[in-house]
Amino acid sequence: MINKTTLRSLRNAEFIQFISDVLSILAKNEPQVLLVLAQFNALQAELATMEALFKKEEGSPLTDELIDLDSVRDNHIVGMATMVLAYSYHFDAALKTHGQTLQAHLAPYGSASEIARENYQSETAIINNLISDWNTKPELAAAIAALNLTDWKNLLQTANTSFNEKYLARTQQQGNAPTETVWSRRPLAMDAYDKLIKKLNAQGNVNDGADPWGKAINEVSALEENYTTLIANRKSASASKAAAKANT
Repeated sequence: MINKTTLRSLRNAEFIQFISDVLSILAKNEPQVLLVLAQFNALQAELATMEALFKKEEGSPLTDELIDLDSVRDNHIVGMATMVLAYSYHFDAALKTHGQTLQAHLAPYGSASEIARENYQSETAIINNLISDWNTKPELAAAIAALNLTDWKNLLQTANTSFNEKYLARTQQQGNAPTETVWSRRPLAMDAYDKLIKKLNAQGNVNDGADPWGKAINEVSALEENYTTLIANRKSASASKAAAKANT
């Protein structure tokens, strides 16, 4: 069964989706027949509370502005990276060299689409690092100028700065909001989940793994394995990226 370390590693949206998926599986297997109805209802109540908090946290007008600003900077980083890649194959040797210099500098951070898929804080930090290097490292600054990418760079910098300012404004807004959050409710949901799974396993043992207990346990186990794999893949990707950056 999934452990608490894995549950704690899930992002809020993933955590909520996981609990929702578990409840959906058990609903199809009839919790009253499984003799876990009380525990099912308790977890369902925790899910409803977290979903309401999540909608409230995500429903800020500033959140919509953040989404728009994030899309703008995503487009700029993807556009600039595409130009760099094209120049790295340019027929002109000098331009090709500049393109390859910038391409090599971008490589440790992953592809532009990977950068764009980073969480908000990580993407902000990556773009800040890129801009700083492009402004201060002579060979990179020369490449930016030679390939006429200064406008792209400036647009990206402006978009990233605007995004970060809006992100901080939303953080301040949330800081003035009620203290109960999705994160603060997660331990209660984890406890309700533990009780549900323990009761389900106990009923499965009493009935020697016969259906519907065996079927329900197998389906929840498969779901848990999928989420455990999601966490493992994310950790592996982060480790690989960190190693690549350390070697540059």
